[in-house]
Amino acid sequence: MGIEDVLSNVTSADAGGVVDTLFTSVQPVLVKLSVFIGGVGLLYLILILIRVYYEREKVHLLKDIRYNQIQLNKHYGVHYTSHKPNFFLRTGKKIKSLFVSSRIKSDFKKKIKYKSSKRK
Repeated sequence: MGIEDVLSNVTSADAGGVVDTLFTSVQPVLVKLSVFIGGVGLLYLILILIRVYYEREKVHLLKDIRYNQIQLNKHYGVHYTSHKPNFFLRTGKKIKSLFVSSRIKSDFKKKIKYKSSKRK
């Protein structure tokens, strides 16, 4: 007896019964599979939440370290990134930069004149 003989004996009414039998035999496997996939997804979500929590702790710790570093720099008089010089220091730097830039420009013009007079 082959498969063809079995399939030829199956009527349309029996086909519904075959599908029901197939569904009832596969249903426990599908339930276990869905529970397994859901469990893996839940574990993944929990791991992501734990990772976010520890990353936020690291950021908070780094902010504290930066604050302590700035306070130590202020205490020892070391220049730091958020250091704002007072009015007199800023004005002195601006005046100095004006003289330095004008001196550089005049030196550059002298070099150009010297090179052009040398070519003639």
